[in-house]
Amino acid sequence: MRTFATLTLALLFAVPVLAGEPAVLVDFETGEPAEGWHTSGLTLSETTADAEKTVSGGRALALIGEDDKKTRVGYIFRAVDVQDWREFRAFSLHAKVEADDPIEMRIIAWDGRGRRGMLRRFKLFPGDWREVVLPLSKWREEVWDYVGDFGRVTGMELRWDEGSGTVTIDDLRLLPGKKENLSCRPTIEERIAIAFPEGKTKIHETPHFQLVTNATRFKGKEGKKVAARLEEVPALLEKRWDLSGKADVPVPFIVFKKAEQYREFFVFLGKAFGATVHPPTTDGYSVLGVVGSTWSAEYGWKRPVYVHEAAHGIVRQRLGLASNGNWIQEGLANAVQVNFYPDSWSVFELKKKFAAREAGKEPWLPWGKLLMEKRPGMAYYDQLATMMEFLAERYRDDLPKFWDLLRGSEEMVHKNSAELLSSALGKTISELEAEWIEWGKNKYYGK
Repeated sequence: MRTFATLTLALLFAVPVLAGEPAVLVDFETGEPAEGWHTSGLTLSETTADAEKTVSGGRALALIGEDDKKTRVGYIFRAVDVQDWREFRAFSLHAKVEADDPIEMRIIAWDGRGRRGMLRRFKLFPGDWREVVLPLSKWREEVWDYVGDFGRVTGMELRWDEGSGTVTIDDLRLLPGKKENLSCRPTIEERIAIAFPEGKTKIHETPHFQLVTNATRFKGKEGKKVAARLEEVPALLEKRWDLSGKADVPVPFIVFKKAEQYREFFVFLGKAFGATVHPPTTDGYSVLGVVGSTWSAEYGWKRPVYVHEAAHGIVRQRLGLASNGNWIQEGLANAVQVNFYPDSWSVFELKKKFAAREAGKEPWLPWGKLLMEKRPGMAYYDQLATMMEFLAERYRDDLPKFWDLLRGSEEMVHKNSAELLSSALGKTISELEAEWIEWGKNKYYGK
């Protein structure tokens, strides 16, 4: 956790903002312009802006950066009083750039709990004062393990990534939206424009999902069957693992007619949100809160990967946990898949692997080692699924304690989730593993 992030904990109350009015984060008219900022790598200079050049005119802050081509140039950070950004449509600042080339920057809204934040990359071009407007619907989470939340912003960071020169800033504000708490969210139309710029799609909407598809077979009754099956996933997560929660928007679930469209989409999605996303190499993919797959003639609406990826989307919403391959996401997604499609793994193979694990052999890992893997490989997905099944059957009533600890965690999953699990269940990881082995023998050996 950054040292300056601890300072934000002193902010106990958010400042109320009049509906329909811009919210001023910083206009530099109170105190000295450089006061309240924490900085690294940048030189700060207090200056002024002509009255007609910015909203407030008067005082401004100049950032002076030198790009050494080795590391990011630097950043400035400060706590903010306006902590709920959901009713706003955009972040705005006025900037003057004195440089030979464009300056690469990003703005990050941190929520004070470890590495949780929302960010937007942008470019400032040389020239006189101009307003820079960054729609919140085009921001993305700072991709660690936990996703950011515009409903809880305790501090903002302006990071200078590349370039040399002087950037002078004034009037950092939030511009009001018209959709209440959904003003900061991308619309389904914006999603469709990325996935299907030519249009010709069908949307099947349920309480938890927006199924968008250009697959001919899914535009009618079979598409409704897919949507209904997806809607069974959150119900299963709540019933079996007591993982509940509400979301303000449905999970976008996109099914493409062609594999090429599916692979290309996620690259385009990354570019739209200023992230590098590689084309998927699996049958389903979840990134930046969007779930995707393709139509399959072999499986039709019963394709197992659909419920697997649907689980990723719901877990992301209910735990605030990114779909980035951590053991909790993969354990629950694979366990959900097995509940719908028990033949996803061979019982015979599970028996062999439980026997090997009891003997201290591969291919499965000891819990203490597996839970410390940053991104467990696919070779351990069946093990993770059985672990989640074990927890559901033996410790369901204690799991809400674990979920709450994860929601408040300030560490990445592989660093402290074993400790959190042990605390919630009242058992050491070694004790839980021994119970799991015994459970697995009773469950699978007789089959």
